[in-house]
Amino acid sequence: MRAQPLTVAVLAALIAVTACAQPGGSGPPASNGPDGAGARPASAPKILRMGFQVEPKNFLDPAGRGEVQLTDLVHPQSLVRFDGRDYLPDLAVEVPSLANGLWRLFPDGTMEMTWRLPPNARWHDGAPFTADDVLLGWQYTKSPGTLLAASQWRRFSDRAAAPDPHTFVAHFSQIYARAIEGDIRPMPRHILGETFDAGEVERFNNHPYFTTEMIGLGPYKLVAWQQGLAMELTRFDDYFLGRPRLDGVVARFFPDVNTLMANIFAGELDLVLPNILQTEQLAPLQQAFEGTSNRAIVHTSGQFQYIQSQFRPDVARPRALLDPRVRQALYRGLDRQTLSDVMTSGKGPVADSWIPPDDVRRQTAFRDAIPLYPYDPTRATRELEQLGFRMGTDGILLTPDGERFEQEVRKTPIPTAEILLGVIRGSWRQIGAETTLVIMTPQLTGDAAYRAAFPGWDISLLTWTNHETNLRSTAPRPGAAWDNGGGRLGYVNPRLDGLIDRLNVTIAPDERDRVHAEVLREQMTDLPRLYMWWDVFVVTMSGRVRNVKAPFFQPYWGWDAFDWDLE
Repeated sequence: MRAQPLTVAVLAALIAVTACAQPGGSGPPASNGPDGAGARPASAPKILRMGFQVEPKNFLDPAGRGEVQLTDLVHPQSLVRFDGRDYLPDLAVEVPSLANGLWRLFPDGTMEMTWRLPPNARWHDGAPFTADDVLLGWQYTKSPGTLLAASQWRRFSDRAAAPDPHTFVAHFSQIYARAIEGDIRPMPRHILGETFDAGEVERFNNHPYFTTEMIGLGPYKLVAWQQGLAMELTRFDDYFLGRPRLDGVVARFFPDVNTLMANIFAGELDLVLPNILQTEQLAPLQQAFEGTSNRAIVHTSGQFQYIQSQFRPDVARPRALLDPRVRQALYRGLDRQTLSDVMTSGKGPVADSWIPPDDVRRQTAFRDAIPLYPYDPTRATRELEQLGFRMGTDGILLTPDGERFEQEVRKTPIPTAEILLGVIRGSWRQIGAETTLVIMTPQLTGDAAYRAAFPGWDISLLTWTNHETNLRSTAPRPGAAWDNGGGRLGYVNPRLDGLIDRLNVTIAPDERDRVHAEVLREQMTDLPRLYMWWDVFVVTMSGRVRNVKAPFFQPYWGWDAFDWDLE
């Protein structure tokens, strides 16, 4: 099925109709009532109006967090759903486990996972969903030229089969705990199989199926996509988990956040999910929503801001940063609460590691696993002096080697970069450490060699899930590619590597938590990264939105979109 382009006239008419039928902002016409829930005929369609800042580039590799929240409504990115705590069945009848026998470990150190597929699942064109479609997704992920090269299944799964229409079996060359994520994307063999079998990788990657001709397995199917303007979805009545409650979804794209805000205020959007609105937009939204049932919700996204150190001896300056005791003192001297206050209006929790503040394991398996470094500039200065630092005549410490304790901190260009760097500089200046601030140009941001060669500290952002395996070290190498792991840092910690290797092959939950606790203790003692605060975003919902549930410390909403509703 080819999605029809949405003409401007048709889109304007549709939005006008839904704006009357579903007012939800702060500035609706007077007849709509204080909560944006004006009179609506019982037979009027329930069309959810969503706002996004960035448009997906396609359905194969949507690129960003917000975009995935939209494309997942049409076609899931994996075989399971994740609510922030647990993996839940989605395109699989049940999640494989050792207990149910669908996850098997072999004496030779390999393993096998069996995925049972729902017999009633169909593609949006009515074709049955089969294991052969999952196998095609696996084959594409493993093929040269794939755009899904980041999939861990590409690295660890060495063979797969579809023994019957509703069973997919994947074999792995080693035990790999994260295989439970079901990181494989089904692809319709009846549409894409011929192109793939012909070996036409370029044609496959650019197939119109992945844009305007998308046929998915999700609760909503693509009707029209006017690129640069909007995407229209309609309910898929044969969705295998049950008939979705909404009649459809209209997603509109607003590159300019002020235009997005204006549409919220005008009552033309029912739902804006995370990764768009920041805490600086919270006050005007709350003021506009006062006296209505519309909501502006602060959501902790599961992403944290951190600052990481350089470990290449030939690059690191000052070389004192290579000493973990120096990094510990700097962490004590970093005013993370002020950073949160300035960067998130105090809404983002201070981070002491990559474990969310509300994670129940903090009271059990991780209770004693996280060394704490509360803000204490006096103690930080004392610890540095005990390591042989001495105060210079200009108020800046000298390292034991006689170097002036001056370090460079780099940040990508964002509007608040100067403020952020200023707080860091002010904190460390109190303990006698000088800081040179560098805001990268857009050109240098994409320069891998430059990004890998920062001499002091680099500020970045990551998501907490699976972060515990992110810093497996590699030997220092000149010009290492830019990534978020240990390679470009030159970070080497054999003990941590061994623990991460154990974690990757540990399946039983209790034992996995015990190994994870050891990883925490080792990394938070060695401190290759200083965790600063948890990012928060603002979610807006009109008073008529129902059943939209926030995931636990996750940026991805939509895992239960088939249950979303409008009053």
